[in-house]
Amino acid sequence: MYKQPVPKKIKLLGLVLVFLIIAYMVFEYFNFSYLGTTPGLSQTYNWTPVIEFRFNKNLITKGLSVSMSPNSLYGNYKIKGNLIEVPLSVPLSNSTTYSITINSVYDTHGQELKNLVYTFKPRSISVSSLPDYQKYDLISRNEASPVYQDPILKHLPYDTIDFSLVATFPAGKNNIPSLVLVAKINIPAAYTGSLAQQMTIQYEQEVQSYIQSLGLNPSNYTIDYVITNN
Repeated sequence: MYKQPVPKKIKLLGLVLVFLIIAYMVFEYFNFSYLGTTPGLSQTYNWTPVIEFRFNKNLITKGLSVSMSPNSLYGNYKIKGNLIEVPLSVPLSNSTTYSITINSVYDTHGQELKNLVYTFKPRSISVSSLPDYQKYDLISRNEASPVYQDPILKHLPYDTIDFSLVATFPAGKNNIPSLVLVAKINIPAAYTGSLAQQMTIQYEQEVQSYIQSLGLNPSNYTIDYVITNN
């Protein structure tokens, strides 16, 4: 039975298609790229517990280096498939601009990406207003950390005419945050010398008395006193 020959144009089109498929596969094999973060900028909050950096290929831990300025890392960053999970020591300050830098990361084929910088200024919301997935991550982590279970936290921040008291969570050993109370004491600018010293001592005692009124022992806390003059 006679078969009509395949037109040259169709053969050429088929060859071109095969070539494009092969070229795409080669490109995908060798192309290692950064895809973005979860959450994005619009959903990065002061209580966001972790930022995920997404790549188009699976990653390896060897050679991985991540840094943050100012340092607000919580524990250790880690790789999960094509993600780098960077845990944060929350709450972050909504008046601070943070930068996370992926100094170096390799895919499973040994390709490297360097100096990827993600800069953000977190929006301020309450924990209860976090997106559900962020709230779940934060609750899960907090259940394993005594720092965020301290009974004083439900009474802070606290403000009076003379002083304010807030909780901070600076990174400590191995980047695990510790609880540090910051007491801002307001001494009127008109008061100087020994009188200012006496007022400072008095207000520091008021801070400790407030903690005692909660049924807690002030000596169990690290308290940083900051003097302001208004």
